[in-house]
Amino acid sequence: MFKQIARSFVLFMGLSLAFGAQAANEVKLDKACSRTHTRYGSHWQSIEIQSTLKSFTGVKNAFIHLKTETGEWKDFPLVFKRATGTGSEVWSLNQEFNNAYFNPEFVLKYEANGQTYWDNNGGKNYKLEASVGCELYGTNVLNNNYSAVVYANDAGASALYLNVHTKNLGAYKVVSAIYSVDNWKTVRTVDLNRNAYEEVGYSLQSSPNANGVEGWGTVIALGVLPLGTDVQYAIRYVVNGKEYWDNNYTKNYHATVIKN
Repeated sequence: MFKQIARSFVLFMGLSLAFGAQAANEVKLDKACSRTHTRYGSHWQSIEIQSTLKSFTGVKNAFIHLKTETGEWKDFPLVFKRATGTGSEVWSLNQEFNNAYFNPEFVLKYEANGQTYWDNNGGKNYKLEASVGCELYGTNVLNNNYSAVVYANDAGASALYLNVHTKNLGAYKVVSAIYSVDNWKTVRTVDLNRNAYEEVGYSLQSSPNANGVEGWGTVIALGVLPLGTDVQYAIRYVVNGKEYWDNNYTKNYHATVIKN
């Protein structure tokens, strides 16, 4: 029953571009983060990108075309993370800049199918404050740091670690993980806890941040499960009487239990 319900949620809308090949669904920005870090007198900045690209056969490359701290525009390559099973792929980037704090301005560039597709935010480019943290695009809830495995300790017990971002749409809300360890014969629900702040590396942002993005998390103790167990889950966000889902592009998230 759950799978039929979950598959009706979470649509990512295409973005129209002002230059290059017109992109309806070929390249879409899901999340962008900018963080500043300080430690022992050193400082640096990190930029994180997650995007959804249409699957094409053959050679393909994806980049953020970024205006750097010097004002020069440069390409930084995204890395393939996984296929969604729905004709698209997730690509991401984590880039650090030493001894630099700047407000990132960028567009997405995707070379595939003999063409170059651009997402430039409707001609406005994407822009972030240097230390703002994350922003979500085209979705109100997004599972972070997805891993396809769950590790079992020496005693055989395993746990699912979840970290989720949501748009702050109202004061009263519930973010939950809906999961199953037996292919949905039984279904369990665990509510996540909202973080008062987000600490990534040596950076610290409030939650919600200046973009209205909140961090949520929990650790689900799964107990002792046979190695190879397929843990399936999706994230539900309830606010203002509405439900928003991240169900991994209608396929639900899957994590296999393996020995640590």
